[in-house]
Amino acid sequence: MFPLTTYLTDLGPLEIGFPLIVLLTLILRVTKHSHLSKKESKDSSSKAQTLVFDPLGFRNITPCKELPLHQRPDWPRYWKPGKFQMTMALRKLDINNWFKYDELFDSEHKQKVTMATAPDAENYVDYLDGIDDAVVELLDTVVTYVTKRYPNMVRVDDEYVYIDHLQEKYRIREPYDLHPLAVAGLLIMDDLYVLKKGHKDRYTLRGAFLACPSGWRLQQRIGWQLHQIHDPVPMWKEKLRKSMERFFVNLQPSKAIQRNNLFIQPVGQIFHVVPFEENLKYESIDQVHIRTELQSLTRLPRSEASIFTVRTYLTPMSDLRHEPEQLEALWDHTRNFPPDTANYKCHHLWGDVFEQFCQDVLGKRDTEIASNEEKTKPTVPTSQCPAGF
Repeated sequence: MFPLTTYLTDLGPLEIGFPLIVLLTLILRVTKHSHLSKKESKDSSSKAQTLVFDPLGFRNITPCKELPLHQRPDWPRYWKPGKFQMTMALRKLDINNWFKYDELFDSEHKQKVTMATAPDAENYVDYLDGIDDAVVELLDTVVTYVTKRYPNMVRVDDEYVYIDHLQEKYRIREPYDLHPLAVAGLLIMDDLYVLKKGHKDRYTLRGAFLACPSGWRLQQRIGWQLHQIHDPVPMWKEKLRKSMERFFVNLQPSKAIQRNNLFIQPVGQIFHVVPFEENLKYESIDQVHIRTELQSLTRLPRSEASIFTVRTYLTPMSDLRHEPEQLEALWDHTRNFPPDTANYKCHHLWGDVFEQFCQDVLGKRDTEIASNEEKTKPTVPTSQCPAGF
């Protein structure tokens, strides 16, 4: 073996040409191959980053071309007749059905602004961890969603998010005008809850924007663990606690879920902190309101905080006189409540007027339902009927 320089020195000018061409060709091929490899690697990395960047599936959002502010509330009628079943009834989140607007947005938003800026604002929106990665990511997520889903209603630049028809804007970068959790809550019609994993993988409610409470106050439950919040729910501890806690631990950003919840309450205010059991027994169907909730649970990809959302719909029970099939299904649903569930749902307050209303609207008399009534009539309540989330 000898060096290439020695070999080239021993060759004449014509003889040198051929080896040089071969050498240059090899160098070009290696360089080109290296360039392509880098480009392919860059492309692969870009594709991988795109996949990682969209774990919540925002690429599947369909922009709403019209302002949704003239739409009537599409409140869920999800109840079913028949035997009562204690399940979480989870389904995959429809990304285009996450945050919705309707004709009630302006009036509810005005109330929420008052809450967020009140001297006692901590009763409506509070967060135990100051301004951390979780609430900053939550605000970014909400802003990204609403501006993509409703581009003609909400817009954004580097520092502000704008609700043009209300002539409002909110800072989305430091220094914030309001806490990021408050801004996120003002942009949507849902209540927001932030839960974070703590000791022994148990999730704790670290904060919330609570504009639509169902008989409880934020300061009563902030800092509570998941089981403390749900333990009052009949059969939850025995049938659902372990599976729900396991579900929270294993939840992935790409596996967000939705569910519905039902309560029947005594007043028509969406903000109701007085426990329902403190109300007197109802004397008229006009006092009875259906409270339905569209709930979702999502894991944020960066901070790994869990975000629980609740869109609350409140409807006079008397409206169901125009939907006899739904009324009959709800009647059968409530008559199948186990005693503990009936007490928890405060059936002893509204049950009698609801029964009479159903009989009158549906044309069914006591003789037709007497046999079922003895089987399903709730016992006298032995405890309060707290409303959980």
